[in-house]
Amino acid sequence: MKKSIIFFNPPFNREKPDYMTDASLARFEMDAINPGLLSMASFLRAQGISAEIYDFYRRKDIVSVEKEVAEIVSLENPSVVGISNLSAYDYLDSLNIAKVVKQTNPNTKVIVGGQHASGLKSQILIDEHSIDGLVEGEGERPILDIFQRVITGKNLVGAPNLWIRRDKGEILAPTEYYKPLDLDQIPLLDFAIYPEALSFTPFIEEARGCHLSCDYCNNVFFYGQNARSKSIEKFARDVKNTISFFGKEPLYAIMTPNFRFRSSSEKLALLKKAGIRWSTEVSCDIPWAKMVSEFAESGMFLLNVGLESASPNTLRRMNKVANPEKYLSNAQRILEEAQKYESLKTRFNIMIYPGDTYEDIEHTRKFLESNIARLDAVVCCPTIAYPGSRLFDQLKKIEDICGARVFVSSFCESTHHYPIHPSPDLSFQDASKLCLKLEEEFSPARLLSLKHNYKKYEGNV
Repeated sequence: MKKSIIFFNPPFNREKPDYMTDASLARFEMDAINPGLLSMASFLRAQGISAEIYDFYRRKDIVSVEKEVAEIVSLENPSVVGISNLSAYDYLDSLNIAKVVKQTNPNTKVIVGGQHASGLKSQILIDEHSIDGLVEGEGERPILDIFQRVITGKNLVGAPNLWIRRDKGEILAPTEYYKPLDLDQIPLLDFAIYPEALSFTPFIEEARGCHLSCDYCNNVFFYGQNARSKSIEKFARDVKNTISFFGKEPLYAIMTPNFRFRSSSEKLALLKKAGIRWSTEVSCDIPWAKMVSEFAESGMFLLNVGLESASPNTLRRMNKVANPEKYLSNAQRILEEAQKYESLKTRFNIMIYPGDTYEDIEHTRKFLESNIARLDAVVCCPTIAYPGSRLFDQLKKIEDICGARVFVSSFCESTHHYPIHPSPDLSFQDASKLCLKLEEEFSPARLLSLKHNYKKYEGNV
């Protein structure tokens, strides 16, 4: 076998959900580079290890994908294959690819990782016996350790972060976890190794993790409680490296769970000097209104604001923030400041959450109505519970807590994610229709509507 590792990014949303999707996250085919795979491959190459990426994200013909996977594995004969499972919408094809790899070469170790798989833990090993192990959490250090164990003939039992199936079918949980890498230790991303990289939206990673711990989100489980931010020096090198590959024309995505507030001015100054247009998302628990002028001057084109709801009861229920009044005041001031800059567009992201009533939704609608002149777009989705989130772990309790009910279907059961009927009087389908109405009413510039998915919105405006 070759001492190499191959990564596969599966098709996205090939098999459509059997629930209403018009206002669900499934509609957002963001058509992006898989940042985890690129980071791991760049990290491995920096260690002198042969690592390749094959991306099937855009492919809808699973028969041709499976045929190509078999040809690649047969030709390359890799020691390890890593498969990315980021969401419920690529889960079934992650399993399909694992099966094809093992059928083609039973000696290749098949390892799956990503946020959805990490949340599932042992369940993914139960669903597909072709998978040898699951990396829980960030993958750079675990995948390096796994690869070194495989090529030296060392047992995978005890490998940090790794859920593993033993020969007799017993599933073992990790007994040790690596401390996540300092982001300054991660080498520059080698965009040239990603298939058709120039056809995707360029991104620059500023931080990982999140300082919040919202019940609906699995970031805390995947990345850990605290956000880790890059130093100004590392961020500067990454900006230069990414621009050298993509140029200055595209709209850039800055991947951050909120710039570290105290050092944000330095990084914004770097982006201003770089001369690119860019977008990111911020949360209203931090007084970002103070920084809006620097956002605009540094080339920001689109400011996504994770409002989620304007109902104080809902914000508390989702564990978003302890002081909803201050939170909403911050959101108001962000819009007021952003309105001063013609070059800066604003978009609010909204959720209809378990326990929400028509009164809660009306709170949000009135808040949006009072700011319609300042808003360029609204994105609204009913809540879906994903593994790794506290909401997912509380599915059996939510009906008793707030009258919400789980939407169960064959697709949801097989992919392990569950839309929520928010309350006894409000179904998931009703919530979907309300979400679309909010989008249509409060996206006056028509930057996003039923006819414009996220890819088109980011790429064409």
